[in-house]
Amino acid sequence: MSMSILLVEDNYHKRQKIIDFIKSNFALALIQEAHSFTSGSKAISQTIYDIVILDIGLPTYDKIGNESGGRKRMFGGREIARKLIRRHGKANIVFITQSDAF
Repeated sequence: MSMSILLVEDNYHKRQKIIDFIKSNFALALIQEAHSFTSGSKAISQTIYDIVILDIGLPTYDKIGNESGGRKRMFGGREIARKLIRRHGKANIVFITQSDAF
């Protein structure tokens, strides 16, 4: 059985480790990546996912080259989760963070 997963994480290395874990445990999983608040918000507005994995702190937009990605949204993942719940009601959401408190 395949499942669709959206992973919203701006750090390349963390993103790759999570993808590797998912692929090694759920071979049929379809993973879409988003790297910022903007691209994560756009993804949830266009597709319904089985699971959405959200980093808490996200840049406003995708980083390209040496760009900063705009203002850091300290609770960007939480904002995306609120949008997701409003649009799709019952959502399977996993938060990932290195913060001590949430």
